[in-house]
Amino acid sequence: MPHEPSHGCRNHPKRPKRGRNGAQQVRPDYQCKRNLIAAVEAGQVDEVVKILALACKLPVALVGRSFRIKNIGEIVVFAKAASLPWQVLAALLARLKVRTDEIASHSRWYARLTVGTAIATLRFYRLGRVNVSTQEQHCV
Repeated sequence: MPHEPSHGCRNHPKRPKRGRNGAQQVRPDYQCKRNLIAAVEAGQVDEVVKILALACKLPVALVGRSFRIKNIGEIVVFAKAASLPWQVLAALLARLKVRTDEIASHSRWYARLTVGTAIATLRFYRLGRVNVSTQEQHCV
């Protein structure tokens, strides 16, 4: 029996499913999604970062950086790829002290963003942004 991480997400299969456009599908299991929602409701941002990183198959440092600098666009892409409902994402953004007008504008963007586009964007993050520590040195 494989070891499961402490936050309840199962390891993803070795051969990921592919969508119609050939993009790798991000399908967090039900327990992982429940834990993500519970962590948002409890205000456990560090736990949210870990679960989102696992669900999106991204380094925790990359997802954590997006949360630290409040890069709302990236957070929205991560949430959409993980199929997080907008109401939960809005609550998370409110906990991050994002202005209400910004949340409203990202709501429209989230509604138009497709899961397939979000997953394709994650592929860019996996391939092109592997060295987060070097990039953080240039952030002011």
